[in-house]
Amino acid sequence: MGPLMFTVRDTPQDSTGFTPFELLYGYQVHTPMTLLKRLWTGDNEDPEVKTSYQYVVDLKQRVEETCELARTKLAKVQTCNQKYYNRKARERKLNVGDSVLLLLPTVRNKLTLARRGPYKVVGVVGEVDYRIQISPDKVKTYHINMSKRYFYRDNDTASLIANKSQNNMAQNKDSVSVEQAASVACVLEDEDRGRSGSKRC
Repeated sequence: MGPLMFTVRDTPQDSTGFTPFELLYGYQVHTPMTLLKRLWTGDNEDPEVKTSYQYVVDLKQRVEETCELARTKLAKVQTCNQKYYNRKARERKLNVGDSVLLLLPTVRNKLTLARRGPYKVVGVVGEVDYRIQISPDKVKTYHINMSKRYFYRDNDTASLIANKSQNNMAQNKDSVSVEQAASVACVLEDEDRGRSGSKRC
């Protein structure tokens, strides 16, 4: 676990452009590969002679500059990610008096959600929150993502669907009765051979 965490802390992040170690301590960590590279190339930096006070001041300034650059890079990455995440998002609005279905936990399992309603919208809170009347004496605030617009059928369409369903039920009932009658009429008595018996179709 130690070598793995060391590798993660020494890897530049895409969101900030710096390593976590550099953001925390203000300088890059001296890894074995870095030391080996300096030995092979002969690029040894001469240590600067500084007082403790001057070292702390320089370190503080370096950390502040690094964090400022990281915040700028992080803001750009967040804007890009937000644009990518919301590429299919659509703005939805509800009006007072609209009917909605709410995504609420079920009675048997609180972790299972189901659409319930319809309920009435009685108020607007901000841009994405709405006051919805759950019962005659209970009003609660819900996010628009928890609600879905509910549309009632007009009377002509509702009556047409009701008549069609009744006709289908009547046809199914008649067909069942005909099949039962046909199965009963298929039993015949055989009296020609002098014994009682039956023959089935």
